[in-house]
Amino acid sequence: MSSENGAYRWWENYLVRYLMPSIAGAVIVNWLASIGGPDFKKLLLLDAVSGSGLQTNTVVLLFLYGNLFCYISSYPILGFHVTRVIDFEKGEWKPRLIDGYISTLLLAVTVLILSINTNENCYLTSRVLPCFAVFLFIGAQLYRIHLALQQISFKGLTGTISKLYAYAYVLSRRRGFVEETKTRQINTDQLNEDTGETFDEESEWHNRSIWRRELIDSYRHMREHGNSAFIFLLELTLAGLCYLFLIAFKDNGIYFQLSVLGVLFAVWALPAMFIHFVGQHIERRFSRYDIRL
Repeated sequence: MSSENGAYRWWENYLVRYLMPSIAGAVIVNWLASIGGPDFKKLLLLDAVSGSGLQTNTVVLLFLYGNLFCYISSYPILGFHVTRVIDFEKGEWKPRLIDGYISTLLLAVTVLILSINTNENCYLTSRVLPCFAVFLFIGAQLYRIHLALQQISFKGLTGTISKLYAYAYVLSRRRGFVEETKTRQINTDQLNEDTGETFDEESEWHNRSIWRRELIDSYRHMREHGNSAFIFLLELTLAGLCYLFLIAFKDNGIYFQLSVLGVLFAVWALPAMFIHFVGQHIERRFSRYDIRL
């Protein structure tokens, strides 16, 4: 699919792709607020109900909460995407516990089992195991960042560089080749010395560029549409964790419950925060600032 044709496909717009997870997030937030009780809803300003139903401003606020929940839930995908260089070895996928798909499925299944068999009086299932599962999930993401930043020697680049930068370098070169412009005048009626036939060199170069753009667009669409399903699964998983902690600490008061959820969200966002550091690393290596001193 060329980018020119893709511009007219409304269903591939980012807003459309992430609308479903945002709506799901709004439903999840409303469900969690109901579990928290009237005081919980009041604190979130979600208690404005008229005789005819929810007021417009409450619906808008709920949708914004849902969008926020959707965005926070998707943080692990950012880390998995940035560190994807470690997922394949010689073109083959390496299934292991720190893999993004495997670790996410393990966490989702664990949370599902704990949510179904929840018992607020059992410290093991309501507190210990959920915390242990979350920290393992976060630890796997941080370890992936560590592996992606390991230094290697790479042909064509001076010194040692990280696997992550090497992958970004090669990918940008491959993608950039498509967008290169010719700096010399091309004779469109050149003669093939072997066959004596004429050919249009500019047209052939254009055709090569087209199939490369088609391939790039195809895998981008697969990845982005898959993001929507991935986010939805992470939303359900994070919602399950919130549910477990709300139930476990329901006798400790609403503010303590919010504090626990705040800690959960902070821990959940921790690996994504280090992606900012990864971006600084790539920028520093790309500038070659240290070499030029």
